[in-house]
Amino acid sequence: MQMNNKNLEIDNMTPEQHTQVIEFYNQSTNKQHAFFLQLITDKLSLWKKHKTFIKSYKIKHINLNGIYIDVHIKKD
Repeated sequence: MQMNNKNLEIDNMTPEQHTQVIEFYNQSTNKQHAFFLQLITDKLSLWKKHKTFIKSYKIKHINLNGIYIDVHIKKD
């Protein structure tokens, strides 16, 4: 799947930075994507709002499953 700049918006990124990230993504393999996600797991957190309370999750580990990347989470 080719990624492009359409509908991607991160504050304080220049057009050149957007292009660099898109080129990295397009030129990388699924193994490289999984490895990159493993590198940044300490910077990712997942949130789920459920009725009146919010649950926080952390990434337990990331696994390459064929063409897909499995992200296993645990309750924070």
